[in-house]
Amino acid sequence: MRPINVRHLLLAMITLTPLAAHAQQLYQLHNDGWIWRFTGTPCSGESCPGWERLDNNPKTRQLEAAGAQLYQLHNDGWIWKYTGTPCSGNFCPGWQRLDNNPKTRSLASGWGNLYQLHNDGWIWRYTGTPCTGNSCPGWQRLDNNLKTVDIAAAANRLYQLHNDGWIWRYTGTPCTGNSCPGWERLDNNPKTRAIEAGNYNLYQLHNDGWIWKYTGTPCNGNSCPGWLRLDNNPKTVAIVAVEENLYQLHNDGWIWKYTGTPCTGDFCPGWQRLDNNPRTIAIEGTGNSLYQIHNNGWIWRYTGTPCNGNSCPGWQRLDNNLKSKALKAGKP
Repeated sequence: MRPINVRHLLLAMITLTPLAAHAQQLYQLHNDGWIWRFTGTPCSGESCPGWERLDNNPKTRQLEAAGAQLYQLHNDGWIWKYTGTPCSGNFCPGWQRLDNNPKTRSLASGWGNLYQLHNDGWIWRYTGTPCTGNSCPGWQRLDNNLKTVDIAAAANRLYQLHNDGWIWRYTGTPCTGNSCPGWERLDNNPKTRAIEAGNYNLYQLHNDGWIWKYTGTPCNGNSCPGWLRLDNNPKTVAIVAVEENLYQLHNDGWIWKYTGTPCTGDFCPGWQRLDNNPRTIAIEGTGNSLYQIHNNGWIWRYTGTPCNGNSCPGWQRLDNNLKSKALKAGKP
């Protein structure tokens, strides 16, 4: 056995530590457009000092994050990337403009890739060139389908959902003129209302609350057999995938984690309850961390203890600001 080189080990630790820290980034958006990053200090009583302000623009309507990269979308369609400089007083210079298209309606990202969806269904990928003045050439068109209503990305994969419930995966060929052949159909179910991607996994949520996981078989004609049912609860309103973990939120605020056992017939036992608070309006996660936001703006982090009966103690409060309206975590 070769002896351990302590110097090399220390250098590796120094190199890896910042990446690990970035992988756990948590951001919140206030109803006045202010953006904040969690610095690691949870609340102590009513004092919640663990937040650093990154921007104060009332136009901000969406945050998107992947690893250490943070993006924001304005209500005029402008897209901005955070460059690393937090606010100093009311001066918030740490943003670089990537696009200025009023058609932009949502963003998605994964593995350093950034995508945008337009209100005409067109999908674009950022190629790395920021705006110069009013010229923003750094985008490549991937699709032009009017039916597209949502996109989801994770790892190096991109998916889209159509208004008829059809789900498609990008195969790597961008548009040439008006021809956009780079998509493979994965499902054709009109009940689908949301898709969620985590690592190399894809999930869908139906309008009856049923949850499905893609097993790897694309459609063959009108046959789309590549889906495994994980749950059938009509209370489900949202799903969140974080690497290999899947969580769901119910309309009564209950939060559940998938434990790995799919449905057998109508029996779907593979879920563990993590919380039962009716104030919960959204969940978000990254790495091994799960967060929730309440309707009073309070933000909580899961500490690892599931519910025991009606007792759900496994949550630590990170903020208590009434202005908080959304969370975004920097998924790998």
